[in-house]
Amino acid sequence: MLRSYKYFATIIITILLTQPSYADTLKEMGKNTLLFPVKTIAVATGLTIGIPIAMIRYSCDKSSEFTQSCADKIGGKECVPSILFGAVPGVTGGILAGCGEGLFYGTKNAIEHGVNKPFSQSSFSIDTDLE
Repeated sequence: MLRSYKYFATIIITILLTQPSYADTLKEMGKNTLLFPVKTIAVATGLTIGIPIAMIRYSCDKSSEFTQSCADKIGGKECVPSILFGAVPGVTGGILAGCGEGLFYGTKNAIEHGVNKPFSQSSFSIDTDLE
């Protein structure tokens, strides 16, 4: 039991000692050291919440795009039967493509924006102007 505490304490001390080495000033060093746990929790929360949100957003966008493309190839975007028949492959392909893109961009947003701006809308993939 005591051994696990020593191991845990060693990891914490190592993290705290290496974190300030990137700082320019003493004030920035203290700020980076104190914000390290906050940024870590922000990235973890962004991964947990932001990835499913990004997957849903990209799936909806891709489903609409693929359905319109399929309907245009069948008989035109204005024809209701073409849209109905184009929805089957369009929604299926949109969900598959959207889940892949959402997984990538949700992870990217959580890490990139979670470190720079913890707990922002961008880190949760709910900002309006994301990729």
